[in-house]
Amino acid sequence: MPWNPPRLADLMRRLHRHEVVDRDVSRTVLRWVGTNTDLSMVASAFDLDPLAHAEPDRGVRLVNKTGTISTVRADVGVVEGPAANAAYAVLASRAGDVDLREAVLADMRRIGQVSRDHMGG
Repeated sequence: MPWNPPRLADLMRRLHRHEVVDRDVSRTVLRWVGTNTDLSMVASAFDLDPLAHAEPDRGVRLVNKTGTISTVRADVGVVEGPAANAAYAVLASRAGDVDLREAVLADMRRIGQVSRDHMGG
C-alpha cells in the first residue's frame, strides 16, 4: 500500500488531540516522536533548536518525525503556533538516478514557511 500523506497528517492531528487509543497512549507516542532531532525538512522553516523543540520556543512547539532513504524524504508532525496549530505530512520520492536532494529540501522548507506564516510563528 502506498504512503498516504493525508492519513499521516490526520494521525498526527489525532495524536495531538489525544484521540489515538486514549490520552496516555497519545501522549506517549508524541513524547517518542518529540525526540526527533532532524529539522532539515519542513521543520527547518521554524528555526528551532533541534535538541529542544518539543517545548515552546519562540512561540512555537514542534513535534515531528522524519524518515530518509536514498529515494525518499518524509517529515510528519504537529506544530503549535501563537495563532493556530497544524498537523502536516510531506513526503517526496524520486525515481531514476537524478539526485534532487537540495531542491526537495528547499521545497519542503517552503512548505514549512507557509505553515509558519499562517500560524504566526
